[in-house]
Amino acid sequence: YLKQIEESSRYLLSLINDILDMSRIDSGKFVLNSQWVTPMEIVVPCLDMIIPSMQAKHIKFEYNEHIRRQNSYQYYVDPLKTQQMLMNLLNNAVKFTPEGGTVSLEFHNLRADVKNMTAHDQITVRDNGCGISQEFMKRIFTPFSQERLPSTSQIPGTGLGLALSRNIARVMGGDITVESELGKGSAFTIEFPYKFRFFDASRGKRRGAEKLSTPVVLKDKRVLVVEDNEINCRIAAELLESKGVKVDAVHNGKECVDTFQSSLVNRYDAILMDIR
Repeated sequence: YLKQIEESSRYLLSLINDILDMSRIDSGKFVLNSQWVTPMEIVVPCLDMIIPSMQAKHIKFEYNEHIRRQNSYQYYVDPLKTQQMLMNLLNNAVKFTPEGGTVSLEFHNLRADVKNMTAHDQITVRDNGCGISQEFMKRIFTPFSQERLPSTSQIPGTGLGLALSRNIARVMGGDITVESELGKGSAFTIEFPYKFRFFDASRGKRRGAEKLSTPVVLKDKRVLVVEDNEINCRIAAELLESKGVKVDAVHNGKECVDTFQSSLVNRYDAILMDIR
């Protein structure tokens, strides 16, 4: 029951986040949070998340293992939004490919300008699943649209993933296109431009190895948590205490100020509060 509750909660949370993202895009308030990351850092977490679903349906998943190796260059992109696009396409491929089918993930560099350090890439997710009718292809990227065929009527979905993914791609300066034939499978292709720079992977590893692990950094620190929702307060305290943090909790801004003013100097290493 707890597992079912967790799965339902995650589904509802993803739905809410998708709707909020669509709302931000529609209102022109959607902002990319770009940073320097290697292709491996973007793709490998997606592979690790999707492979169990592939294995559960005995789907043959084809991709170049080279993507799991450290790269000598970095992209300047929003890693979470790029992963969101890729995961939407991979999840759809799993959902609409029958047991024992095949899904492939392909990467292609279309062009690179070393002088200006810009490039344009293409990522294609291809499957031999149920495919899409030519009639539905006209509105496949419309929010809340999902083709209902006898073979797919029981497959859950909101029809938001593709619409959101295409909007993200277009905000990035690219696009998502699709080729499909009913009963023979589909191929979804993301194209996007980006800035890149060369990166010393071995030096990056050395820097990472020097970092202290999170539990060591947080152990015996004292944090004042300010949270008016009792359940959220309890969850925050549990998470912090699991890392060795000592937690004091209060329920509003006034209690926070009073508690801090009456505390010994340097009692608290941090104060955590929500936006309001």
